[in-house]
Amino acid sequence: MLELSALPLFIACSATFSSKHTVAQGFSTPKPGESHEMFAAEEVTWKYQVEMYINGPDGPPEKCTATEVNKLVSSGFYQKWKSKSNMVDQDFEGHGLIGYEPKEKRYYGMWRDNFIAAPTRMTAQYNKVEKILIVMSIVQEEEGNVIKQRRVTMHFDDITKRFGIFLVVETDDKEMEINLMSMKTRKQ
Repeated sequence: MLELSALPLFIACSATFSSKHTVAQGFSTPKPGESHEMFAAEEVTWKYQVEMYINGPDGPPEKCTATEVNKLVSSGFYQKWKSKSNMVDQDFEGHGLIGYEPKEKRYYGMWRDNFIAAPTRMTAQYNKVEKILIVMSIVQEEEGNVIKQRRVTMHFDDITKRFGIFLVVETDDKEMEINLMSMKTRKQ
């Protein structure tokens, strides 16, 4: 019987043996593919002009600027981004991570920011021909409210894109979108 104090060493040796055995049999690490090319093209700093429609569709939009820094992580399989701004006289900072799931042919991610305590789960589809990324996100607030959003990113060329966030409201088996935020951006 193995003593408890020797267990971590046993696990480490087993993992090392298994890894060496697998590598010796021709195992190679995966490489990012065509579905990850979007991440590499986005590995830049973006400067946004933001309009937020917090005063309703008929009210004047609140305006600010924002910066987003995108980085490849995990050998190019994932993209993480950091957004900063001062929105409605409050400092805003958000962080996201997105990657591609080849079995489901879909992107998955997570978003966190200082305006809401709960994490936002995301699923996305990318149309390579039209250069449009559509992200559906769901967040459940501490109070139990579920918020659904559609985020649309359209690339016009290699240095210009537009990003919009829409609140998805479902009533009587109908779905309606309310424009929350519109952003125009250029690579810095």
